[in-house]
Amino acid sequence: MSWQLEGSGTVGNWLFQEVLERLLDLVTIPVKQALCQEKTMYSSELVQNCCHLLARVVAELASQSSGTDVSLQFRERERERERERERESVCVCLIPVMTEM
Repeated sequence: MSWQLEGSGTVGNWLFQEVLERLLDLVTIPVKQALCQEKTMYSSELVQNCCHLLARVVAELASQSSGTDVSLQFRERERERERERERESVCVCLIPVMTEM
């Protein structure tokens, strides 16, 4: 990953591990500071956004390591729910017909 310091023209490269470690620091340091009753140095919004980003990264890594696609599984569950709703509507329609006989 490449980065550029705004306004200075300085360019550098980061490894994924370095980015991940920095995100983890942004999440864990405020917790340690709060436990020690110290003033936190990061905004709660930054910490919350880092938590959400880390959760997405972990979910993506887990998905890739298991060889499954989460969006594919979601779509399959939605199709199954739609089929179930169709079956229920057919059953509801058949019940009144059968009772009239």
